[in-house]
Amino acid sequence: MLFVKAVKMVGMRCLKEVRVGRNSFSKQRGAFCLKDCEALAKLSILDHAFSDFESCEVSNLPSLASIDIGKFCFGYTHALDLNGFRSLQTLSVGNYSFAKASDPTAREVQGSFSLCHAPSLRSLHIGSLSFTYFNKCVIEDAPALEWIEMGRKRHDSGCFLFADLELKGWRRKRE
Repeated sequence: MLFVKAVKMVGMRCLKEVRVGRNSFSKQRGAFCLKDCEALAKLSILDHAFSDFESCEVSNLPSLASIDIGKFCFGYTHALDLNGFRSLQTLSVGNYSFAKASDPTAREVQGSFSLCHAPSLRSLHIGSLSFTYFNKCVIEDAPALEWIEMGRKRHDSGCFLFADLELKGWRRKRE
């Protein structure tokens, strides 16, 4: 499945897990869409899948508890908006994902990552050199978040090189 331009999974009520294998959908620019699947609990995308895709839409998945995106995925995708995932507990993105510049000579960097209204989220891991050309990183209303890791210790991270990290809506735990 090297030359597929679009992957859409919409309204699949009984779907519980999506696992996309290594190198799947990897030789063509395209679009990924996963939405309106009310029973989906786990999304796993293995290394190099969707490597040249330009968009990733994930929305209205009320049971989704885990998102695991491997290395070198969604290279030309410059927006990842994960909003309203009330059951999401873990989000992991491997190294070099969401990291290719559409136009390496362009002076203006554009890309947006937002993770908002995820009250069950406990951990966020972003591998080295992911979201490199993004200029926006917002994490908002994730009161259960205990652990954020971006890049690796003692190495250059390269994550969000052109972005400020915005943490919004944090509540201080009472002791």
